[in-house]
Order: sequence, then C-alpha cells, then structure tokens
Amino acid sequence: MKEKEETIRLISFEIENYMKISFAEFSINSNYIEIGGKNEAGKSSLINAITSTLGYKGQNIPEPIQKNRKYSKCTLIFNQFVVSKRISREGNISLTIKDAKTNEPIKAPQRFLDTLMSPVILDPSAFAEKYDNKKRLEILFQITGIKDTIENLDNEKSNLYNQRTEENRIFKILTGKLSGHTEEPEEEVELKSSSDLMQKLKKEQERIADINELEKEVKTNESSVESWKQSIEQSYNNVDIYEAKIKELKQLIVSEKDNIQTYNNYMQTCRENIKNFEKQIELAQPSIINKIESELETIDEYNNNARAIQERNKLREQISNVKTEIKKLSKSINKIDDKKIDILTNSNLPYGLTIQDGEIKINNLSWENQSTSQALKMAMEIGKLDKSEMKIMTIGWNDLDKESRETVINFINENNYIAFIESVCEEPKENMLFLDNGEIK
Repeated sequence: MKEKEETIRLISFEIENYMKISFAEFSINSNYIEIGGKNEAGKSSLINAITSTLGYKGQNIPEPIQKNRKYSKCTLIFNQFVVSKRISREGNISLTIKDAKTNEPIKAPQRFLDTLMSPVILDPSAFAEKYDNKKRLEILFQITGIKDTIENLDNEKSNLYNQRTEENRIFKILTGKLSGHTEEPEEEVELKSSSDLMQKLKKEQERIADINELEKEVKTNESSVESWKQSIEQSYNNVDIYEAKIKELKQLIVSEKDNIQTYNNYMQTCRENIKNFEKQIELAQPSIINKIESELETIDEYNNNARAIQERNKLREQISNVKTEIKKLSKSINKIDDKKIDILTNSNLPYGLTIQDGEIKINNLSWENQSTSQALKMAMEIGKLDKSEMKIMTIGWNDLDKESRETVINFINENNYIAFIESVCEEPKENMLFLDNGEIK
C-alpha cells in the first residue's frame, strides 16, 4: 500500500457535529497546523475530534455529539489512507480506514492505527512546565516502549512493599509482646502435673506406712534378741553347771554350744535387719513429703512461668522468621530497582537525563530546577525517542517565546510530527485555522 520510506502526513480533515464544532473543513500543507481563537471558541473540540478519531486512550469524551444532532463524524485524510469515524446518538461507533490510492478498506482498522501511532500525544510545553514527575515518567515510559514492563515491575514492587509492611506490622506486635525480655532464647523447663505429684505423694505415704510396719518388726526382733540374750545367759549358767558335771553332761554341753552358735547367728541377723530398717526410716523423713506438698502449693505459679518461657521462645522464633522474611523482601525490592535501572539504561535516554529514586533529573538536578528553555529542549529530546510511524503533538503557543516557538517548529519538521498548535488570540493570522464559536473564519 505504501512505500516503506514514505512519511505519513495529514493532508486535510472534515468534522461534523462534534462538541462545539458544527462543521469544519481544512487542508494542511505542512507538518503542523496552528489553531487560533478566543477561549471557548472550539479549539480543544477540534483537536479532541482528531485525536479521538485516531483512538488515543484517555480521549473518552462524555458528550461528543452536539445537542439536537443525531451523530458526529470526523474524516481524516492522510497521504496514505483515509480514516473516518461516525458516532450515533444511540452510541453506535463506526470506524473505517481505506487505502488512499485504491480506496480499498483496511481490515481491523483500530489495530492498524495502533501499529502506526505513537503511544502518547506529546505536548512539549506541558511536559516541560505543567506535568508533575509521575506524569512525565508515564509519558517517557510510553515513548520508550517500556511502560508495560515498568508497570509490571512497579506492581511487583508494590506487592512486595505491602508484604514487607505487613511483616513489619507483625514484627512490631511480636516484639511488643516480648517487651522487657531479651531476644536470646531461655532454657525451658518441663511443666509439672498435679496428678503426678499427688501420685508421688501417695506412694511416699505408702512407703512410710511400710516403714512403720518394719519398725514394729524391728521391735519384735529386738524383743527376740532380748529373749535370745536371756537364753544365752541361761545357757552360760547351764554350761557352768554342765562343766561341773562334765563327765555326766558332756553331750548336753555340746548341744548347748550349738544352740549358742545358732542364737548368735539369729542375733546377728536381727541386728543387720535393725540397721536396714533404720536406714529406710532415715530415707522416710517428713522433708520429702513436705517438698512434694510445697510443690503442689506452688504448681500453678511454676507452670505459668514455664509456659511463659515457652511462649517467649516461640515469639523469638517467630521474630527471627519475620526478620528473615523482611530481609528477603527488601532484597527482592532492591532487585526490582536494579532491573528498572538496567531497563532505563538500555533505553537510550537523552544525554544528561537520568532517573534517580523515581525522579526525572537533568544533569543531576531536579526538573523543577531547570530553566523553561532547558526543560523544553529536554522534552523534545524525549520526543525524539519515539520511533512510531505516525507521531502526534499538541502544544500551547501562548506559553512560548519566539525562540522557543522556532525551536518547536524545527523539531516538528525534523522528526516528522503531526502537530496541532493551540493559540489563544482575538484575530486570525496568516496560515492559521481561526475558530469563532465553533466555526472557521
């Protein structure tokens, strides 16, 4: 349809019933058209008609049709194709594009325009003086073709920021609960069970009862020992008697000596039993019961302290995990910033233009510290980054001095922009499209 090297130019346009424009038809013999008139004369209506016909985003006009009219229509004749858009009162929109030479319709007209057009309408004057840093960044990213990439990174960064904010909130809550205690873990102790202590006390009491029984047996054995002593003494007496009668009682003495040995063995066994019983009695001192009863009295306080230590150690573990997560999120955020810097570095930004901490700067100075002339020149340098086949510019003429106007015209011609220059004036000038109450004069 068109030669590859041929520049797209707007030759003429025709507008009907669009906002303040009842009818306007105009031919263009350069890359720009100066649109003049008083305030509210219809200059913005004419420009909106053209840009909305091309389908620029953000050109959502709530009432594009004049009152008492059934439709609005805008036809743009370029050197390569003709664009026509019609909007009915019922809201039906018809967009057609035809080849300028063959008059053949072009399929998927809006997609066709989107492949040709710049992603943004450039206004160098507003970029230099009126836009804030956020708006300038948005336009810069659109022109360089990295808007979607940067937006995705910003969304990812925003999500990470939100996660880190939540982690910091949790961190504050956890450290608040740990207030007054160190972050070092405490040695934990096992909880005590009142039922276990009661069982232990019962066993100890049963053991003492057994010991009491043993004491009774000891007394019985002591009585037996005393009885055996008496028997021994009697045996000794008998021995004396038997010795006097050795001859007659020899066998009896032997028998009695055996008895003495047996009685001695019994007595030794009883003594050993007595020692063992005494040791067990010592082990059954009331202090053990007292200790258990004391533990039962303080068991609630003890267990509360033990649970508190466990809870604090859990908090310490949670705090450590949150700290690790915060560091991880911060590292991810820094990586995203590094990615953005790499993308911007590879976007061939104009010399002297940098983005530092999300702020556009010229020669390391903020945009607001630049002169009007320097800011305007940098805005046009940014415009040069746009490699689209069809680039649209709008600019307010009254804000610029003579030198700046000449700079803008040279920029338009050198970079093949289609420019609409808006000028507030009382009278028409040469080569100006002058509007008065929506009509061309």
